[in-house]
Amino acid sequence: MIAKALGKMGVFLGAELDPSISEDIRLANALERSPDSLPGIIEAYNAAHEMWAFKRPTAYQTIDPGLFRNPRFVVSFRDPVAIAKREELSMTFDFREQLSRATRWSADLAEFALRQTVPVMLVSYEKALAKPKKFVSDLASFAGISPTWLQMRAARASIRPSPADYVASSQIRFPKK
Repeated sequence: MIAKALGKMGVFLGAELDPSISEDIRLANALERSPDSLPGIIEAYNAAHEMWAFKRPTAYQTIDPGLFRNPRFVVSFRDPVAIAKREELSMTFDFREQLSRATRWSADLAEFALRQTVPVMLVSYEKALAKPKKFVSDLASFAGISPTWLQMRAARASIRPSPADYVASSQIRFPKK
């Protein structure tokens, strides 16, 4: 939701963007398969773009924030029960295990946010869904960008619960269409 909104407001999200999940496949693959290539990719993005964003839910656990030029973090929190239910339904994971995992993950994210010395914006997924206009305005302000009225409108329109393209591309249980 956050990356999609930033992208709609004109922020570069990656050279190999998967539009359904708003993740840069190049950076995601580097994180998972060749972490030694991360500094070079990040350095190239820093050089090519005055501002850019990267979404990867667990990246905070492994990426050194010092690699980024003027880093800022937007940390999203979602109801752990909703996370666990989605994992159960779409990925066939055990609900109880996922609830425990989601609760630990939320605590880890909070600790990460509290340790930062760079700007951090904390976001409630549920509150952003309820007040997309305020969320998009706050996000643009935090990012230091001045999107056009049309970009703001597109960003607000992108904020909806469980977009079909995201759900379809991020699950294994149901056949892809």
